[in-house]
Amino acid sequence: MFRPGPHYSLDDPIFKNRLRRIIVDNNITLVIETGLNDGRSTVEFCRMTPHVIGIDIDPICVDATRNLLDSLSIVNFDLKCGNSPDVIQQILTEITVLQIKSTLYFLDAHWEGPWPLLDEIDSIPRGKGIIVIHDFKVPDSDFLASEMLMKDGSERLLDYSIVKNSLIAWSPKHRIEYPTKSDFKSCYCGYVIVYP
Repeated sequence: MFRPGPHYSLDDPIFKNRLRRIIVDNNITLVIETGLNDGRSTVEFCRMTPHVIGIDIDPICVDATRNLLDSLSIVNFDLKCGNSPDVIQQILTEITVLQIKSTLYFLDAHWEGPWPLLDEIDSIPRGKGIIVIHDFKVPDSDFLASEMLMKDGSERLLDYSIVKNSLIAWSPKHRIEYPTKSDFKSCYCGYVIVYP
């Protein structure tokens, strides 16, 4: 369900600039984004990379995103409505190996029901692309909040212990990067960037 709110993932200019640098430095030509809400982050990704594929299970969010992109005359996107892990697998059968290697996966699908995060990671080709997970608990930091998710019947902060096994299966030698600073006035959410 679409949720208006004061904080969007790419409202943080430091985070947005870091993503822009990653896209340039790694020749990223495709962003696959899960969890669209109203499309504000999709707009930013369309401005950073040649092509964006946005996925949301809620048709209201897909329609809101499409309306926003159309109103701005942005055309370098495809939007898919469905369960993100299934849609990611479908997309990856349709794109070339080159695009798979130069893809940034921005995983931000959540709010109602079980989060698809672990299944999303499992659907990404082994050792390919770069994964960014939003709303992530940053170690030794009490100023970067993250969302709560249900795991094993209880609510837990989304941290590395939850995704560790899936990330090891994706790339046994993966490395992670956390933010070191954030713009407190615009965004309070933590994130992790995972490289193969």
